[in-house]
Amino acid sequence: MLSHEATTGKAGAWNTRGALVRDDVLFHEDGSVVWIRVRHSKTIQCGERHHWVPLRAVPGSLLCPVRALMRLMERTAGWPGDSALFVMEKVTGRRASVVPMTHDALVAGIKSLAERVGLDPSSYAGHSLRRDGATAAMRLDVNSIYIKMQGDWKND
Repeated sequence: MLSHEATTGKAGAWNTRGALVRDDVLFHEDGSVVWIRVRHSKTIQCGERHHWVPLRAVPGSLLCPVRALMRLMERTAGWPGDSALFVMEKVTGRRASVVPMTHDALVAGIKSLAERVGLDPSSYAGHSLRRDGATAAMRLDVNSIYIKMQGDWKND
């Protein structure tokens, strides 16, 4: 339930100060958990602390966050630790390159996926991932303490 600012930064440019980089990912040795370090967010604006978000493995699920991040890290093996964690392909003319994913690209992707499955794209944005992730976790009876820890929320 990371905010979109923590994953990609804001607006159309990649935010080197706040967006996640490869060094922000730490796998538990048994593969059961991946820890994500959030260095900047609405509640961490001056680097006064880091927020570590645990994501548990969901064995057998196509949506397993540990497996997805392992595959992502394998595909970008050898990249510097300060490289953007989330990247996308950008095609300009006949040339393709890999660039950091921006907030605008993330939101465009969310809206496109919503429309493809018959939902109103105007009802979805970057914050939808955070809000709907928390809602889905509550519906699955995930302990509210764990949900609050993931979202760095202080209140219910």
